[in-house]
Amino acid sequence: NVGIGTTGPSQKFQVDASADDQGAYVYSGATILAGLSRESTDAAKLVLYDAGGAKTFISSHAGQSSYINNGGNVGIGTTNPLAITGTATTTKFHVNAGAAAGDVEVARFEGGADADNARAIVRIGHSNDRGLFIKAGVQVGDTPIATLGLTSNAGAMTDIMTFLNGNVGIGTTSPARPLSVKANHSYIRSERLGTTYENAFELTYGSGTIDWRIGTGIIAVGSDLEIVNNAGASTFHITQSSGNVGIGTTAPGYLLDVTKSSPAADIVLHVNNSSAAASANGTAIIIRSTGENN
Repeated sequence: NVGIGTTGPSQKFQVDASADDQGAYVYSGATILAGLSRESTDAAKLVLYDAGGAKTFISSHAGQSSYINNGGNVGIGTTNPLAITGTATTTKFHVNAGAAAGDVEVARFEGGADADNARAIVRIGHSNDRGLFIKAGVQVGDTPIATLGLTSNAGAMTDIMTFLNGNVGIGTTSPARPLSVKANHSYIRSERLGTTYENAFELTYGSGTIDWRIGTGIIAVGSDLEIVNNAGASTFHITQSSGNVGIGTTAPGYLLDVTKSSPAADIVLHVNNSSAAASANGTAIIIRSTGENN
C-alpha cells in the first residue's frame, strides 16, 4: 500500500488530508487542470476542481450519493439519469427519492435571507433567457407567497400568476379573492371541446349541491347564454342570433319574452313602485311606441 500524508496506509493508494483543499492535483505549470480534495464542513464531501480552479462538490449520506456521468448529467440518488421520453438523450438533472411511501421532499431550493420580501428564484428556459421562472418566499409579515412568470430575451421577469393567502392572482401580486384577474383588457375565456358539451360556470352555496349554472349549451346545444337553476330549468335565456331575452323560455320570440307554464291565474309580471313619499311619481311602467300613440 502507498500512503501520502500517512505512515499506515490501509488502501492501495491513500492520501490523508488534514485541512481543506489538501489532496491530489494535476497541474500545468501553476494552473490546476484537475484535482480532488476534502471539505471540512462535511466529512462525506469531496471536492473536484476544473482547470479554472472552480469547485464541484460530491457528497454521500446514507447511500444517497451524487453522481456526474461523462456526459455532464447529474443524478442524485441514482447513477443512471433517466432518458427523456421519446429521445435518445438523458436528462441533465435527475433526482430519485427511492421507494419511500407518502409525501417525500425530493428537492429544495432556498433563498439567502430569512426576511420580508426575500424569495428564491428558479428559472427554466432557453439559453437566450426566454422561458419560465418560479419565485417563492415570504412577503411582509412572514406571509408565504409564490409567483409564476415569464422571462424575456433580456432576462427581464414579468409576473403572470401569484399565490397568496390561499388566493390566486393573474396580473396582480395582491389577489384579494380566490381568483383575481387584472389587465388592461380583462377577459376570461372558457372554450369547450367539440360541439356537444356545455360550457358553464357552476355556483354553489357550499352544500356541495349545484345551485346555478351560467354558460352556453347547458340545456340545448348552441351558443345562447343561459342561467339554469338546480332543477335544470332555464330561468334566463339570451339568444345569440337575435339578442332576444327569455325568462322562463329557451326560445324567446321577442326582445323580452316572459313565459310561465303554470295556471294563468298566477302572476307573470309584477311591477311595483314601493316609495311611500307623498310626492312620489306613481308611474310604475310606461309602454310607448315610436309613433304618436302611447
